[in-house]
Amino acid sequence: MANYVYNYLFCDEKAKDRMMILDGDDCSLLNGCYDIIVTPIKDSRFLVIFETRGMEYREEFIKRFIREYRDTKWYCIEENEVEQGFYFWNGTQVELNKRKLVETLGTKEIRIRYEDSGCRPFLNIFISDKIIVFENYLENKMKRYSFSDKSRSKINDYLNFILSEKSDKYDAVLIKGGIGREIHIHWEAQTYFIDHVDENDIRMSEVNDGEVRFDSITSFFNSILNDEGIEESVSFELKGI
Repeated sequence: MANYVYNYLFCDEKAKDRMMILDGDDCSLLNGCYDIIVTPIKDSRFLVIFETRGMEYREEFIKRFIREYRDTKWYCIEENEVEQGFYFWNGTQVELNKRKLVETLGTKEIRIRYEDSGCRPFLNIFISDKIIVFENYLENKMKRYSFSDKSRSKINDYLNFILSEKSDKYDAVLIKGGIGREIHIHWEAQTYFIDHVDENDIRMSEVNDGEVRFDSITSFFNSILNDEGIEESVSFELKGI
């Protein structure tokens, strides 16, 4: 069971300002409001992120808030990332959509993860030698594509080359502030931490055992996606959302 729910609000400045002056009654309805982060995004809009205690969605507050600020999109993601709720104004009332999350690919998996300093997810990309899965928490969407035999062979050769020079040791690095992204490779019983950078491409850690940079591996997989004619990319710019 999840102990917290991650709350993501896409909203205008008035709604953002309202979230920044929560009183005791508000916090009681929300069951707390922890570790709030505000990030400006495009078109004078903001992403407000915080946590609420317990795995229940705080519907009374959420629905009242969206009825007042109808341009707000409110996402709730369970801490264990099993389920996501999406609240929005549908033109006549506040509506809730739910879906299950998290795709795993077994013993051959690359996970490219985008998250904030509270380890709260934005986007997961799962890659095997057969498929790639994009799990976008902020858009409440999952997309899944299969690779051709030619691309499968390229992926296997590339990963075997990388992992042949790596040990099975890695150091997990927490983001100290803001937003970051990381790559983990779990490939046929080998697990290796590759890289970790923030939203401005500033490297958060140096890997001692022969570094493979984030931009190197993402460039490889973007070339695979291009060859496959898949109109997605292994990249992330929060300010462009």
